[in-house]
Amino acid sequence: MTAIKNVAQMSLLLPEFGAIKAANHTVDYDIVLDNIVTNDHATKPEFKAVKAANFTNFTGTVQPTEYGGSSTNRPISVSYFSASLDSPFDHKLDFRRRFLTSQLDLNFAPIKLDRALVLDSGSFARSNYSWLVDESDLTALTSLLDDYLLTLNNERLHRKKYRSALNMLVANLLQALLLGKLLLISRANGLGKGTNPANIDNRSTTALCDWLSAEGYIYSAIQPPQSRTNSNFGESFIYPNQKLIRLILSYRIKQTGSSVIIRKVTREEIKVPRDKLAKSKSTKKKAAKFKETVEEIKIPETRAVQLKVKEYRQVLDSYFDLTSNVLFTLDDNEISAYGRRIFNRTIELGGRFYSNYQNIPSHDRKRIKINHEKTIELDYKSLHYNLLYSMAGVKLVGDPYIVDGYDRHVIKLISLHLLNAKGKEGLAHLARMISRSSNPKQIEKVRLYDIQRGIYERRVKAGLRVNPPHQPFGIEYHLDSIPENTSGKKLVSDLLQRHKAIRHLIGSKDIGLRLQNIDSNIMKEVMKTATSESIPLLFVHDSAICKYSDRARVKEIMVETYKSFTGFFIKVTQ
Repeated sequence: MTAIKNVAQMSLLLPEFGAIKAANHTVDYDIVLDNIVTNDHATKPEFKAVKAANFTNFTGTVQPTEYGGSSTNRPISVSYFSASLDSPFDHKLDFRRRFLTSQLDLNFAPIKLDRALVLDSGSFARSNYSWLVDESDLTALTSLLDDYLLTLNNERLHRKKYRSALNMLVANLLQALLLGKLLLISRANGLGKGTNPANIDNRSTTALCDWLSAEGYIYSAIQPPQSRTNSNFGESFIYPNQKLIRLILSYRIKQTGSSVIIRKVTREEIKVPRDKLAKSKSTKKKAAKFKETVEEIKIPETRAVQLKVKEYRQVLDSYFDLTSNVLFTLDDNEISAYGRRIFNRTIELGGRFYSNYQNIPSHDRKRIKINHEKTIELDYKSLHYNLLYSMAGVKLVGDPYIVDGYDRHVIKLISLHLLNAKGKEGLAHLARMISRSSNPKQIEKVRLYDIQRGIYERRVKAGLRVNPPHQPFGIEYHLDSIPENTSGKKLVSDLLQRHKAIRHLIGSKDIGLRLQNIDSNIMKEVMKTATSESIPLLFVHDSAICKYSDRARVKEIMVETYKSFTGFFIKVTQ
């Protein structure tokens, strides 16, 4: 008989036994294995003992091979029967076990802190797996919190505040781990930007990060102030190490707060005192600066709006219930399907579904898998042009991105800005953007900045304290791939002439947000229908990622839904 006298060691070998909590409990794992093997094989894994007496360095792979357990570096290996392959336990928890090795090759790209994320107290203990972990169990979080509160005075006064902050922070660290990315943390004072249901401030987050780092739970790299005039710290980053990974790996992540929100953006000019302005003309031109503030506003209590919001939330809740038991992966990284619909000022503007995975480049999204099956991305062809033509009661003929004298990719890029232009001023501003972006000097400045930015990001990921490169004036309005010396005014005029049937709609009030509202409601219906048929999808605004085996049905759903909204047929491409 071989005895394991350490619960952490037991959880490493047998992650299923998260309910074993006794600090110095001695477990005879041969007896435990005998009990498991005699249970129903359709729902529980079979364990095979591999002789490796007194071996303590568990460096072998945690995942079984197709030939069964064959690791010589671990006393226990796990194999699964095909009868249970559709269970959430097999797909998700088994996939995560690779993090228990120290041989991971991770892509250290950053993500920002999402204050709406928390650990799910149910862990993976749902459906037939309630025997794994107590559904009210967050012992890993409670243990960390107790240790941290010992460092504070009047710990009872701080318990609720720091429990919320720690829960949110650890959930984000788990999210970063599953995505294989660094977690960016702001050390500036305040509540930060974005949805913040528990009103967690940066000071609490920073204090917890410093303690977790000092105790060896995370790795952190604190960045210097971003400028001499700014005393606040820039974006620093953290990442969990093995000590924390073993505690949190089996937990789910869920999203708190409302899944449907309305935001308002206010823009105000920042006035700079004259005595602080430089005398050069170039600096004077740059003196006028603006600050944008994004705030969440209360949803109107009118019956019509409340009924709409209730329906939107019900659709999203059903979708999250379905996807919580589905494994979405990109290479070795697990993807979370959680997100929210964000409207702009009113329930009739904007409303697209936003989630972290939408930042994955299109060429990388081709490698996404759903429950280990290859996927395909189905996309409405030229959706906003089709919607505008349907609003005008006219059928779109031909490719809307073909304009004589210009490359198609250039017209497609410009169309994105054209369909969001605000009136005549917006169209004139777009023309200036095109002309500036085609200036050879500006192109060279942007090219050099991209090189310097790449060097900066590599140094940050290496854990170095570095200042970001100087950002050239107007780079936020730069359009890539515009040919040199292109006339912006002529290009916009030619594009408007190509689409003269909808010329009266382009540049009209809130046209971009109105189009987003229509396309978001179309995708809401696609989500609703697919969820009712238990078809798991990922959404990237006007496209849907599905299993290859589901492609025909999903394409049919998308075409039928569009026709029910507009009365017109539309192509769905892949």
